[in-house]
Amino acid sequence: MSRGTEKPLEPDRFEALLRERASSSRLSLPLQAIRYLAAYLAELDRWRRRMNLTGRLSSEELADHALESLAGLEAIAQGSRLVDVGSGAGFPGLPIGIVRPDVFATLAEPRAKRAAFLRHAVRKLQLPRITVFEGRIEDSPDRYDVAVTRAVGGFDRWLASPSFLRKEAVLLLWTALPPPELPRFRLEKSFAIPGSSRRIVALYREQ
Repeated sequence: MSRGTEKPLEPDRFEALLRERASSSRLSLPLQAIRYLAAYLAELDRWRRRMNLTGRLSSEELADHALESLAGLEAIAQGSRLVDVGSGAGFPGLPIGIVRPDVFATLAEPRAKRAAFLRHAVRKLQLPRITVFEGRIEDSPDRYDVAVTRAVGGFDRWLASPSFLRKEAVLLLWTALPPPELPRFRLEKSFAIPGSSRRIVALYREQ
């Protein structure tokens, strides 16, 4: 059955998927975090039937994307100010903000419809430490300790003079092997994504 004819999954179904897939990846998550992630995915599943947020991903793949967003969490210091560049449907910034309530997360998204979904999700889940910035990251008035991004290019443009990052900021990039060279940043280490032989989270630090 195609995604267009399926009914959106309820949060309890996503909760079961997350539990199953987290267990197979040996990922331990608090019950409250799983419930919030499930509620987020249920909202995403509803909205993506009205607008292109994720492409033709299955419910299982949505759960996998949420869990993959948590790879490399140990690289994010306690109380960090974090920005998700080109957040789109919310991966990886929203799952990180859910699982790490100590982090102040901003979801930066220039496309109005996607930013509208992100604002809706943040309001619906009542996540006071997550905000949405609708615009290009170069125009952000704030400065961050950590930037995260996946499926976003144009590094030469938005990393050429990253005024939105504090000194010695960390960049986490969800990518495939081999990790790319980036302007002004050096590759420090990488984190494996469970269940994948090619995809990693690459950790860069500003030079």
